[in-house]
Amino acid sequence: MVKIEPDLIYLEGIHQKPGVTEKTGQTFQDVLNRLNNAPSGKVKSSQSTRSTESILPTRTYDHPVLNQAETLLQTMEQYQQDLLNPGKNLREIEQTLARMRGQARTLKRESASLPPTLKELTDRITLTAEVERLKFNRGDYLG
Repeated sequence: MVKIEPDLIYLEGIHQKPGVTEKTGQTFQDVLNRLNNAPSGKVKSSQSTRSTESILPTRTYDHPVLNQAETLLQTMEQYQQDLLNPGKNLREIEQTLARMRGQARTLKRESASLPPTLKELTDRITLTAEVERLKFNRGDYLG
């Protein structure tokens, strides 16, 4: 396997004037053979190997409203699977959609007391659920 090191290729042509090709006397085959026979070096990494866990906050939220949001998201995933399943009829999909709508209403009502950032998150989730309900009722997925 040939390892091409772009740094070396760049450095070889650093003194060359732009637009002027320099005759090196080497053919492509010569360069390929030289790189092929060169000892392989240690792979250098330009990125830290520190995990993202040390960067991200480790605080978790355990709040009943967030559990409701998680349940609604799971129902929305089930709705997506129902839409993709050719064996599901519209009545079965409508049952999942009705469950999703009820969960969205409950979440909207219960999230009024949340801090602004969490309320914004739950508002987005409920809005997405409502948009999906409207799309289904309008017939967007019948085509």
